Amino acid sequence: RRKLNGVVESMEASAKESKKKTGKAQEAQLLGQTIVQLRASLRARGLPLGGAKKALVKRLQAALVNEALAEDTRALSAELLTVDELKAELKRRGLKVGGRKAELVQR
Repeated sequence: RRKLNGVVESMEASAKESKKKTGKAQEAQLLGQTIVQLRASLRARGLPLGGAKKALVKRLQAALVNEALAEDTRALSAELLTVDELKAELKRRGLKVGGRKAELVQR
């Protein structure tokens, strides 16, 4: 558990740094979208649709960062499992259980 907590904290710090680097580029890309496009992306995520364009961009940007962090956390959690644990989880989900650990993690 301590090892996992340390890794998660490291990932959160990395995500914050990544957010700083890509935040401006991502914001510029999102500002290039129309309000209709931004609202469609927010609607798909079940987020509020109201506000000025800048508020929509900030809301969508936060959602994208959270999604990326959640995906990184899931991938890390899978990598910390043993092959037997991975196979048991894949079997429970009805997925193929053969292959190398990296292949199992990807599934």
